[in-house]
Amino acid sequence: MAAVFCAATTFTGCSDDDGGNDGSGGNGQGAGNGGSGVVVLAKKVAKVSVLNDEGEVSETYLFNYDQEGRVSKIINQYGPGGGYQEEKTFSYGDNKITITEDDEESVITLKDGKAVSYTEKDGNYEDTYSFTYSGNYLYQVENVEKHLSNGNWSVDYESKTTYNVKNGNLSSVKNVWKEEEEEAETATGFFQYGNVANNANIDLGFICYDMDASELHVLCVLGARYQNLPASMSSRDGGWTYDVNYSYVVDKDNYVTKITMVSVEAGEGKSYRETAVYEIVYAEN
Repeated sequence: MAAVFCAATTFTGCSDDDGGNDGSGGNGQGAGNGGSGVVVLAKKVAKVSVLNDEGEVSETYLFNYDQEGRVSKIINQYGPGGGYQEEKTFSYGDNKITITEDDEESVITLKDGKAVSYTEKDGNYEDTYSFTYSGNYLYQVENVEKHLSNGNWSVDYESKTTYNVKNGNLSSVKNVWKEEEEEAETATGFFQYGNVANNANIDLGFICYDMDASELHVLCVLGARYQNLPASMSSRDGGWTYDVNYSYVVDKDNYVTKITMVSVEAGEGKSYRETAVYEIVYAEN
C-alpha cells in the first residue's frame, strides 16, 4: 500500500455542507465537505485504538478539540502499556495551520479552505507537499523529501500521485515515485465501495487509505471528502499485487465504531497476510 500512497492525503472536525464553512475565513478547518453531499454526525471522535493480531491495544490516538470544534491536539500513545507518547498541537491563523511536535513546526498553507502546500521539518530533513484540485476534489499531490548535508540540500525521494474520483468516491489512484538514483516506479490502486457512510467529524479515510501527511485528512483541508468508506482495494506494482478488504461495525446511530482491514501482498511466489483493527470511541456532546 505504501507504494500506492506514498504521497499525501491523507487526520479539525469537518462540517457538513450546510454548516457555512466555505473556507473563506481562511483561519481554520477547511472547506471540508463542500460538494460531497456528506452529512457529518454530531459526536466527535475522541479515541482511536489500534489492535494487534492478539487483539491487544498496540497504539492509541487521543483527539482534543478547541472551542470551535477544531482539532487542537493529537496524542499518540504506544509501546508496552502505552508508556511512550508523542503529541502534535494545531494552531490556526490566516490561511495557515501550524503543527508543532517536539519543538519542530510544520505549516499547512491554505487557499479557499484547501491546502495548497505543506512543509514538514525534522532537523536537517524536510518533506514538502503541493496540492492541486479538480473542482471540489483533490486531483494531484507532488511530494519531495530532502536532507541538508554540508550546507547543500539533496533530494532523497520524489513522487506524484493522481486521484480519480467518480460518483463522490475515490475510484483509482496512480503513484509515480523515484528514490535517489533509482529508476522511477509506478503503482495503481482501484477501489470498490459499499454503503458505509464516511460521516464522522474527522475523515476516517486517514485509516482506510493509509496515506502520508494524514493530519491533513483529519483537518479536512484536502477539498471534499469521499462519500463512503471503501469495501476493497486492489493494487498492482510490477509483478506484485496488494489487495485489501475492509469491514465495519456501525452502531444504531450510524457511527462507525470499528474498522478491520485484511491485506494480502503477493509476488515472486510469496504471500503475506496482515490484519489491522481500529476501534473508534466518540465523545458524548
